[in-house]
Amino acid sequence: MVGVDSSSEMIAYATKTYPRSQHPNLSFACTDGRSLRFKAEFDVVFSNAALHWVNDHLAFLQGANRALKNKVS
Repeated sequence: MVGVDSSSEMIAYATKTYPRSQHPNLSFACTDGRSLRFKAEFDVVFSNAALHWVNDHLAFLQGANRALKNKVS
């Protein structure tokens, strides 16, 4: 699982709270939700209380769709 946030402070907090040594299935990336670079890597994309902060929903949704292994038509 990859946690994504545009706030480096939130990524630092998540990395400290959930260290890789104890949670090897978690990783965190500081990136803008409008420019997700993942390609066919995930079965599910989940967003909670975040889209209202994104001013370009189409860019986020296109990136989220690219990140999915099985694309949504």
